[in-house]
This record gives sequence, structure tokens and C-alpha cells, in this order.
Amino acid sequence: MFGQLPRNRAAASITKANNNLDAPQTFISCSAHLPAIFLNSLIHNTVEMLSQTLLTLATAATTSAHFVLNWPPTAGFLDEEEVNGPCGGATVTVNSSSPEVQVGRFAAQLQSSHPTGNWQFRATLDTQEPYNWTNLSMVQTEGAGIFCLNYLSAPEDFAGNAGILQVIDYSGDGTLYQVCPSESPF
Repeated sequence: MFGQLPRNRAAASITKANNNLDAPQTFISCSAHLPAIFLNSLIHNTVEMLSQTLLTLATAATTSAHFVLNWPPTAGFLDEEEVNGPCGGATVTVNSSSPEVQVGRFAAQLQSSHPTGNWQFRATLDTQEPYNWTNLSMVQTEGAGIFCLNYLSAPEDFAGNAGILQVIDYSGDGTLYQVCPSESPF
């Protein structure tokens, strides 16, 4: 489910174009100091993010992953299925074990094996197909590895609803998909 956060903003270190391509979308690095309101969420999610990262690193050593959505956790990862939209071959189930994604600001951590990435972030309140996606942001990256975007947001009217976050990479290998179900509060 999407939740609401105050409009307190941190300093920016990376700026990329948003999905409308007419206004900048600002992100802060993972190592930047976050406002106090995010510390509880950060501390709560750090252990889970680290375990997801370790799992991803172990998986990367044995497979040729295109990309993995580490946080919020992916609904399922099958490297050969990532080309199948809209969910990368994953079966999406939104329930009480799904993570919370805050409307006003949330982070995403990805691991990419590509030297460049053209990422699109979308969300929907539909929990079953057909999905009606809302574009959130477009981001370009350079360099393979793990990166974190700390300044993504969903529309305010998503607050209090379950939904699905979708990440698309328009890479040299084709269009690749991963999704994350989100329960209380999206």
C-alpha cells in the first residue's frame, strides 16, 4: 500500500530527466544523510536490503543476470523471463507480506550487469491484469553494479492503497521487466 510522507527534501547529488522529459527528477545518493523521518524506515529495511544484496551477489556469481530489483524486493527473478512484460515472468501476489512503499518518497536499489541503463519506473493500483500503469520516472545510469535511487515518488492519490511497482530497463539486451507488490501503505 502507498503511504504519505512529509515534503521534507534532502540535498541532491544526481539529477535525471523524469518521465515527462520536461522537468528534472532529483535523486540523492545512497550515502547521503537522510532527514530524521526516514531513519526509522532506513534502519528497519537495512537488514532486509543487505540480505537481498548478498543474495543478489551470490546469484550474480552463478548466473548472467540482466538486472535484479533488490529493493523493494522483486516479486520473483528468472533471468530468462525478464524479457516477458509486464512482470518479467513473475507471478505477482499482493498480500500482508508485501513491503510498504511510501508515496512521497521511496528508494529503489538495483543491480545491473549492463554498462548503461535506461530505466523506467511505473506503478499501478491494479493488483491483477490488465494493469493501468502510471509513469513515475525515467533514469539513465552508467556502469554495471549496484545503484540506489533514494528519491522516487508515486502520485498522492495512491496513498492508502495496495499496488505494484514496475521497473523496466531498456537495455542493449532488449526490454527487461521486474515488479514489486506493495501492501500497506503504498
